[in-house]
Amino acid sequence: MTTKAATRLSLTGILVTFFVLGAFALTARIAIRTIMLRDLDDELETLSVAIASDLETRGTSALAHETLRAGVEASTLVFKLEHHSAVVFNEQGVVAATGDLARRATHPALLTFARHDERPFSAREPFTGQHRFCRFRVAHLGQNAEGTTLLVFRPIDALERTFRTINLALALLVLGTSAASALIITAAVRRALRPVEEITDFTQKLTARDLDRRVTVRAAGQEF
Repeated sequence: MTTKAATRLSLTGILVTFFVLGAFALTARIAIRTIMLRDLDDELETLSVAIASDLETRGTSALAHETLRAGVEASTLVFKLEHHSAVVFNEQGVVAATGDLARRATHPALLTFARHDERPFSAREPFTGQHRFCRFRVAHLGQNAEGTTLLVFRPIDALERTFRTINLALALLVLGTSAASALIITAAVRRALRPVEEITDFTQKLTARDLDRRVTVRAAGQEF
């Protein structure tokens, strides 16, 4: 009976510890991802608003279509973009593009982005055979650029690798800490129940002729 009780107590402690650590790791993972993506989204929003405001004021006719398609980037986009790519397009076709990934964008692939709202989202870019994982933000332009859509994005492959490393580290932390806790809990439960086992063994051996015998329990607390 004592062995069964020790097993139940140990398993209960181990499971509780595992779930608490798992909840902590999940919370930490969500918090880290949220913070890192928030900084990236703020950057995308700043760029989108700056470029969109300029285009809505000047209009897209100011962009030299043919030179852009030939690979000459418009200063309207370039001076605000460094690690990002941007595409301006409408229902007729691509108006302007800057960045290695954006210059390979095709009009049919871009039209799927026109249906997105302006909240940032992650997806694999459909413009190249690499299908790199990117963070996108869509801006639907108005005023002098009515009917035009601005797509700003940047690859986040390195960020995703960082997330995977963090996930692995948290998983190893949970497993390692759970294993260590299991050993500690098992040892503590066995130590705590050892006096009970000794008393149980003593009473099982006790007979009517041995009532004057005293039980001696080693390493017992005040309760014994």
